[in-house]
Amino acid sequence: MQAPQNGQPAATGPERVGDLDTPVKVDEIAVAAMALSQNLQAAARGMPESVASRQFRRDLDEAADTFREAANELEMTAGNLIRLAANEGQSCGVTWGDCPDHGLTLMNVGDVVTCHVLGCHREYEGVIERCTQPVAYRVVDAAGPALMTCAGHAIACRLHLDGAVITLATDSLELL
Repeated sequence: MQAPQNGQPAATGPERVGDLDTPVKVDEIAVAAMALSQNLQAAARGMPESVASRQFRRDLDEAADTFREAANELEMTAGNLIRLAANEGQSCGVTWGDCPDHGLTLMNVGDVVTCHVLGCHREYEGVIERCTQPVAYRVVDAAGPALMTCAGHAIACRLHLDGAVITLATDSLELL
């Protein structure tokens, strides 16, 4: 077993198909595609109203529609992957720790454990242990990408994260 680095637990073996990092990454790509769509729409609106620019505006609008459709498909795929992880009994894997400045606000997102108070971003370097409870909820907040959690960590996210939106992993229409 390797030593933990940057607050991450040691590797325990090969990743399984449906690992929770995959839906998070797909969700991040969906958010980026939607932002690109919105930027293309803004660029099209900012063009002058002329016959010469009309085709360029149509091209930008068409590209924006394509990225919006891709974002919607990716978001749906991420949701399906989350439900699959919940149905396969995947573990929560959330890590928590105390930030010296803000208390119980350190948590992992992606490869780094950081403080989730906006503007802090303190990285945790110590040894951590991951939660082993089954995935039950998807949490999204202003400070980071989606996070798959157990029921207990979903409640903690509601208490400690600003503007957290928490949905059941098996049915993204139900809120905690």
